[in-house]
Parts: sequence; C-alpha cells; structure tokens
Amino acid sequence: MVFSYTIKPCIYGSIACWLNNTKSISVITGLGYVFIKNNLLTLIVKLLYKFALKHNYQVWFLNKDDKEEFLKQKIINNNYKIHILNGEGINTEYFKPSKGNKKNDSNIKFILIDRMLWDKGIGEYVEAARILKQTYPYTKFYLLGPIDVDNPSAIPKSQIDKWGLKGVVEYLGVRNNVKEILKNVDCVVLPSY
Repeated sequence: MVFSYTIKPCIYGSIACWLNNTKSISVITGLGYVFIKNNLLTLIVKLLYKFALKHNYQVWFLNKDDKEEFLKQKIINNNYKIHILNGEGINTEYFKPSKGNKKNDSNIKFILIDRMLWDKGIGEYVEAARILKQTYPYTKFYLLGPIDVDNPSAIPKSQIDKWGLKGVVEYLGVRNNVKEILKNVDCVVLPSY
C-alpha cells in the first residue's frame, strides 16, 4: 500500500502503483496555486489527476471544499472511495495555551506562520496590518516561515524586507522553536486562497 501526498507524488505515485499493481491512497492536501489560475498548466494538472486518481484504492481529502472542487471539476466522481480526514494531526497538548505564558505587554501581537507565498494570503495579512496600525500603531504583526523561491507565487525577500523597513510587519525567518514564539503572541492568523 502506498500513501502519497501533494500534487506530483499523488499523480506520479498513483500511476506507478497502477503500473505495478499496487494499491495506493492519494491524500489531497490542498489545491495549490495551479487551481487558482485557469490556464494550460491547470488543464494538464486536472487531466493528470483525473487519469491517475481513477486507479487509486482511495482518495483522501483534508477538507470538504477540496473534495467538492474535485467533484465539480469532474476530476473524480461519487464512485470513488472518498474520505475526509479530520486533520493530519497536531499535538494539541504540546501546543496547548497556558495561562501566564505571555509577557506582561499590552501590545496586541499577531503572527502568520506559513510559506511566504501570495496564495497563502500574505498580501492580505500585510494590508490588514497596515490598516490596523493606522489606528493601533503599537500593534505588532509577525511573519514566520520560509521564503519559497521555487514557487511561482513566491514573495521575493526584497518585498518582505520593504514591509519590514516600513514597520508594517516583522519577518522572523524560519525557526525551530515555534512553540516559544507562540507563547508571546495573542493571535495566529491563517489566511489562504
């Protein structure tokens, strides 16, 4: 049994499993930037998905909306063995908020943790920060995560640096101690297309 995640492994892995007579389950973790646009690449990816997934033992989705989009686009149909996962698992005890962890600071602090891609809603987060800082100038907005240069939706480091120089957001880079950073913020923001 082979489990594959993300676009390329789901497509190529499903085809390889079919050719080798091996059961496979594709986990559709998100639609990605390909589904936001409507161009030749989108058409090719949809056709590849349609061909590859029909050979799967099962297709799993992380949310109902993505499943509905695959049905609407006729990439899959109701004959497939479809499952919706209730998440991939986060240790809620490890990331559980505890009282008294936040430093004694009256400034509200927001953080967005993600890859630095336009498709992840980074631009909207920065615009919201810009608007809120006009009324609440001491409010802090942080960005945490890698700059993904290989993605067509990547935000250049120069743009992130400009936002930082203007005092709109502070880019924290990539960190291994996310739990420690979360202790010092009030709100985690997760926008995405």
